[in-house]
Amino acid sequence: MSESKQPCVLIADDDKDLTDLLALRCGTLGLTVEKAHDAMAAMQKINDCRPDVVILDVNMPSGDGLSVCEMMSHHEDLCTIPVIMLTGEKNQDVMRRCHNMCAYYVPKCNNVWERMRPLLNELLNLLALDDRSSSGTSEITDDKLAPALDEAVESMSSIDRVFALFGWNDEFLED
Repeated sequence: MSESKQPCVLIADDDKDLTDLLALRCGTLGLTVEKAHDAMAAMQKINDCRPDVVILDVNMPSGDGLSVCEMMSHHEDLCTIPVIMLTGEKNQDVMRRCHNMCAYYVPKCNNVWERMRPLLNELLNLLALDDRSSSGTSEITDDKLAPALDEAVESMSSIDRVFALFGWNDEFLED
């Protein structure tokens, strides 16, 4: 993620109303939004625009979000892009696969934005920290993307924090 451009998020879901709603909400965070409504279009947009974060529905036409996530995880240039998986089903296999691919699992529900917003802020803050540390700058100035991180939060990996928030531990995700 470059400091000179707005962070970009790709939202891929066959539910066009949800995609439009999430796109509007992401816009309020100052994000550039790309949209796709099936797995093939999502993969094409990921290759073309290299978004900073990808939000994928599990069930989409022409493939599923988990397959797109797997392809990304095996691609040298795409494997570092954080992925948020959305689903309307509570399925332990899907949760396990997300955990194994280091993808964030967010269930579709009435308060999906309340779950998504802090996650996006955290992911984009971490990406901004990476950019600044690689450029030799450590100061964070964008208040929308840089919430304060306390010592306890810094000691956990991002994926572990998300699973802990939902009350899922390694025992829950094991076979």
